[in-house]
This record gives sequence, C-alpha cells and structure tokens, in this order.
Amino acid sequence: VSRTHPDAHLAALVLVLVGMATPVLVALQQSAAQTPTGFCRAPTAGLSEDCTAPGALVRVIGTFGNPNLLAAFLLLTLPLAWVAVYAWLNSSIRLAGWVFIAATYIAILQTWSRAGIAAAVLGTAALFTLLGPTGRRLKIGGLIVIVGFVAAVALVLISGAGVRSQVWAAAL
Repeated sequence: VSRTHPDAHLAALVLVLVGMATPVLVALQQSAAQTPTGFCRAPTAGLSEDCTAPGALVRVIGTFGNPNLLAAFLLLTLPLAWVAVYAWLNSSIRLAGWVFIAATYIAILQTWSRAGIAAAVLGTAALFTLLGPTGRRLKIGGLIVIVGFVAAVALVLISGAGVRSQVWAAAL
C-alpha cells in the first residue's frame, strides 16, 4: 500500500490530541471550579456522597459519565499523544504538546481512579523506557515506578481523600 502523503500519520496523531483536548480541559475546569459531578466524598461524613459539604473531594468526570471511564480513555490515548510529541520537529509545538500531556496527567490524578493512577505511573515508566531503550532509560523507568509507588502511598496516608484513604491507610 502506498500513501499519497508519507506524513499522513502525523495528521492522525494531531486528531488524537484534538479528541483528547475536550475531556481534559473539561476535567480541569471541573477541578478548578469544584463542580459537583456526583462522584464526591465528604471528609466528615464517612460514606457520604455530598458534593456540597465543605472540603468535599470532587472526582472529575470530564465529558464522560464516570471518573473511571475518563481515566481509562485518557490512558488509552496518552501513548499516542507521546508519539505525536516525539514526531513533531518544531520545538515550540513540542513544548505545547508536553504541557498538554502534563495537563492530561493532572486530569488523571483528579479522577482519583486508583487503577487509573497506577496505570499512569506504570505506563509512563514503560513508555519512557521503550521509546528508546538504553541502560540509563531502564534505570530512570525503574525510578519512576518507585517514586510513583511512594507518591501513591503518601497520597493515601496524607490526603484524607474520603473513606477509601482510611481503608487504604488501615491496610498499609
């Protein structure tokens, strides 16, 4: 199969970024405005889903109906975003791409999806290591996994993010 335009795959990668932009930006707006999404934890009420309580943890949903769905979508498209940023030759566009990828990771953190956060850490380590495997990258990939694990434990023990963190703290 011959392509009319040899760089047509770059257009597909840009479309992935455009498709990711809406849920990421909506999620960040929900987080900044503390918009009640229906997925909240009130710190003093145990299992309460009261989004209006002071200090309630609001889990962002972006354009999806559930925070776990948003995290899954972002995690499935994130490797394509990394490839798009690596493929760009212009340094200013590459910088904007890295900023967008960082915003995507922030959106994943704001979903408070345990599986999403764990997959983001492990996926980042795998992507970083596999996009150019060298001894140094293997060491840095391992460091990312260790730092991610320590950060997850600290997040659970320090944040007080609802009843789940209390259960996690008791389990650890």
